[in-house]
Amino acid sequence: MSSNSEVVVTHSQAACIFYGEEINPENELLNGAKINAMHVLELYCESQLKEFVDNVFLSVDPCNEKVYERSELSSQQVFQITCQYTTLYKNNKLGTFTNFAKKSQCAIFEDKAFLARNISNYQYRYEEYIKGLKMDGFDVIGYARKSPTEISDDELKEIIKNMISCLQSRSQVTDVYVSPSSRSKSPIAARDMTTDKDYTDKDYTDISGCCIGNTQSLLTYLSSTTKQVCLVIVDYAALSTDPHDILLLVKNYKSLECIIVDRFQDVGKYEVYRRNDILKTPEQLASFDCRPKLPHQSI
Repeated sequence: MSSNSEVVVTHSQAACIFYGEEINPENELLNGAKINAMHVLELYCESQLKEFVDNVFLSVDPCNEKVYERSELSSQQVFQITCQYTTLYKNNKLGTFTNFAKKSQCAIFEDKAFLARNISNYQYRYEEYIKGLKMDGFDVIGYARKSPTEISDDELKEIIKNMISCLQSRSQVTDVYVSPSSRSKSPIAARDMTTDKDYTDKDYTDISGCCIGNTQSLLTYLSSTTKQVCLVIVDYAALSTDPHDILLLVKNYKSLECIIVDRFQDVGKYEVYRRNDILKTPEQLASFDCRPKLPHQSI
């Protein structure tokens, strides 16, 4: 049995752990019956939840096959099993639970092999999600933005090339629109209309073979396409740090069905903002206002 495999207990064994009693056939039967007779079994606080996770999910083999069985689980599966015993995370996503588990130092989430495998599985699941969108008829496109800079055109092209490569490799986009010289707070609708330098579409359409235009080209496409569009960006600032401007973008272009923020390099996850959710609760866009504010100074 591998020392890096997760092990889980059976339902009746978990019942013994829950009641803090020795695990043996008699107690399994009695405590399992207690659990089954209860209408609601709930872990009411995070300290109980941590104890439950630490005792039910182990990252090392306890060498007790009568009590534990081996099973390779993803963090999603750990989350789903745990949610059967608590409503603390009823309306939350996996990320909220894993943040709690890491903050509480739950043993399974401290195991490097478990984390490495879940990172790998997470990327695979994300790629499958993108494939699913495409199969459903979505056009999955990318957008990259670079703030004004004094570097040479060749250096700028290399930076943009790296941005495009990231969108291609992780999010499988085929078309990318680029704003080579605009600030994160600048209105999206006004970008690339005029620039200080001669940035034209032709300058960048040869990069990686998938840069097909600038911001104005993107807006033209969004207004004319009959497809549902998923726009992928790398980090919040790649689109805008003005939540209200993003809300306007979604309101004005009905084809824009969702925005995916690639934060894999930073925090190991992708965030999906769906059109209906944005329009219903625009407050969720507050995450985009991510640039540090200048400190106030007294005179």
